[in-house]
Amino acid sequence: MVVQTELKRVGCYQMKVDGSWGKGSRTALTSYFLAKRLVPDSLEPTEALYAALKTESKVVCEVRVAKSAVKTGNRTSAIEPVETKVDVNSKKKTGKKQETAKTRITKGTIGMTGSF
Repeated sequence: MVVQTELKRVGCYQMKVDGSWGKGSRTALTSYFLAKRLVPDSLEPTEALYAALKTESKVVCEVRVAKSAVKTGNRTSAIEPVETKVDVNSKKKTGKKQETAKTRITKGTIGMTGSF
């Protein structure tokens, strides 16, 4: 439970501290090691791990929050739509049939090669 508490303190454990070392705890520990750019010997709690976590003085695992989840007062989407302008007059007739993605795939110009 003390390792979970320390993982929560450094921002890696987002669940309720329950003292049960399970998938969520191992995921948090993996996040910690990724943030520190370390390769773990194990994903189990140890005294050495607890000692290392105790030395951390700041948040190690940054929580990424979607723009729309942040309370800013306005309700905008996290993904802003991009306005695309098409100049209809610039299209030239070439006499060739326009090739679509579907026709390129069926012609074999796009796709994976090799044997499966």
